[in-house]
Amino acid sequence: MTLSAVRVEAVVEESCGSCRYFCQAPHEIESQLPGMRSLGSGHASVRAADGICRKHDRYLGAASHCADYEHRI
Repeated sequence: MTLSAVRVEAVVEESCGSCRYFCQAPHEIESQLPGMRSLGSGHASVRAADGICRKHDRYLGAASHCADYEHRI
C-alpha cells in the first residue's frame, strides 16, 4: 500500500471581514460615527467584528458580503 500526497487549498471566504474596503480600527469607527462614544467605545466588546465599509460608507458585520468584494492584500 502506498500513500499519496493530499493537496489542500485554503479557501478564501469572500466576506467583508477579509475585504480591502473593510476597516475595523476603533479610532476610525469612532471618527465616522461621532455618537458612538456616548454609547460606549469603538473598542467595546459589543461591536464584535463589525466595521466600516469604505467603499459603501456603511457600518456592518464582518460576515456580510457584496459583489464589490476585493481581497485584502
